[in-house]
Amino acid sequence: MTHSISSRLARYRRSITWLCPQLALLVMCLSSPTYAASTPWSWSRSLPSLLETKLAPSNRTATAFEQFFRRQPGQRRISEVLTTFGRPEGYSPQFIHSKTMAAEPRVDPPEVRTGTMRYLLKDGGEVHVHFCNPTDVCEVLRFTKTGRAYLLYK
Repeated sequence: MTHSISSRLARYRRSITWLCPQLALLVMCLSSPTYAASTPWSWSRSLPSLLETKLAPSNRTATAFEQFFRRQPGQRRISEVLTTFGRPEGYSPQFIHSKTMAAEPRVDPPEVRTGTMRYLLKDGGEVHVHFCNPTDVCEVLRFTKTGRAYLLYK
């Protein structure tokens, strides 16, 4: 009888040990402002002055972006991205949520401009480069044509 109770108690503990982190993750995702405030992307062809460049689009392949962002560790600058890949096809003040959805834009003071640049790839995919201040890249995701995401930089 005691063996049966102790084995049930052990199973119960294993269930709780597995279930608690799962529930915490679910609650965190559902209460996240990024999740709760997602909307379709609002891309603009006009770029803020921070992103203006006369360089034509170049190197628009998944391999070129992967090599650029994975070649060496360290902070990436927006100016490096613009020099290497040229003018992006779009800009949005929104933050990355998925290929088709974005988080609502933050209201930043003019000196702390944030947003996402969109580069269209030759294979039908796209790369979203999020910057969290006027000089630094914070996160880069490459999306395949079907929408599968690959984190290239964080």
